[in-house]
Amino acid sequence: MNPIVTVIVPCYNQGRYLSEALRTLQSQSLQEWECVVVDDGSTDDSAEIMNRLAADETRMRLVRQENAGPSAARNRGIKEARGRYVQFLDADDLLEPEKLRVHVGELEHNPTDSIVYGDVRYFTDERPKDFFYGVWGEREPWVGRPAVPGEPMLEAVLARNIMATCCPVFRRSALERVGPFDEEIRGCEDWEYWIRCVLRGEQFRYVDPPQTMALVRSHSQSTSRDVGRMLEGEIRFRLKLGKLLEGNARLRLQNFERGANRLRDLKPPDYSSRLLQLAKANATNRVLVYTLLRLIDRKNWLRSGARALRAAVFQGHSTGELRNARP
Repeated sequence: MNPIVTVIVPCYNQGRYLSEALRTLQSQSLQEWECVVVDDGSTDDSAEIMNRLAADETRMRLVRQENAGPSAARNRGIKEARGRYVQFLDADDLLEPEKLRVHVGELEHNPTDSIVYGDVRYFTDERPKDFFYGVWGEREPWVGRPAVPGEPMLEAVLARNIMATCCPVFRRSALERVGPFDEEIRGCEDWEYWIRCVLRGEQFRYVDPPQTMALVRSHSQSTSRDVGRMLEGEIRFRLKLGKLLEGNARLRLQNFERGANRLRDLKPPDYSSRLLQLAKANATNRVLVYTLLRLIDRKNWLRSGARALRAAVFQGHSTGELRNARP
C-alpha cells in the first residue's frame, strides 16, 4: 500500500524521546502513512532504537547521514518521501491523533492550497499534561492566521514567524517547487522556509479542530531555547531575503529594520561590519541613511540627535523632532 503522507523525523541524539514521538504516529486516525527517520550523525542509541521499532513496524524506515544539521536532515527526508503529502516531526515532539487525517483531508478537498497547518502547544517532561503556548511558558497564543494572499501575507510572515516546524502538512509538490531548506541557516530555518513559500505563491490554510495540534517538548536541549542561535539564524536569513525582495523598497526596509534589531540584541563584536552587510543586502536610500544613523547612534555624544533623525527616516515622522534633540 502506497502511503498518503510521509512523516519526516530528523533525529540527532534524541534516542530518549524517539519512541514516544513515533508512537504518536501509530495512534493517528489516518493510518496510511510512512515514517522516514533521518539519523543526523547521532552518537547515542537513536539508530538502535529506530531499528528495533522498524523490525515490528514496516511503515517506518531509517536513513543515516553524517551530522549536517536539521535542514539537511529534512532535505534528505524529502528526497526519500513517497507520500503525496509531507509532515515534519522533530524526534522529541508529538502529534495529536487527528492531525494527519484532518490536515491531509483539507488538502485533498482544497486543491489550490499547498500548506495546511494548525496550532501548537508546548509541554515539559516534568508536567507533560500542562500545555502552554510558548517555549518559555507563555500563556498567550502566537500561531498566526493566514493573511490575504500576496503582499499582505508576505508582510505578515516577514514580521514574525507564524508557526512551529511540526504545525504544517505540505503537498510534496509544493516542497519541490519551493526547493530545499537552507542548510547554512541553523536557527529559524523553518521561518525562512515559510517566507520562501509565500514568495513562491503557495497558498496557506489554517485549520484547528480538536485533537489536531502539534505538541512541542520544551527542555534544556531544545533548539528554540537557544536565544543566540535563533537570533543568528534570523540575521542570516534576512541577509538572504534582501535579494529575494528586490524591487520592493518598503519590504526591504522592513526586513532590514528587523535584522538590525536582532543584531542589536545579539551584540556581536563585529556589529558595525555586519550591519553594513545587512544594509547592502537590502539597499535602498532610506536603508543606507538609516544604517549611517545607527552607526552614529553608537557614539554617545551624537546619540540623541541620531535617534530622532532615524525615527524620522524610518517612520516617516517630521524631522522637526530634531529641534528637541540634545547633543
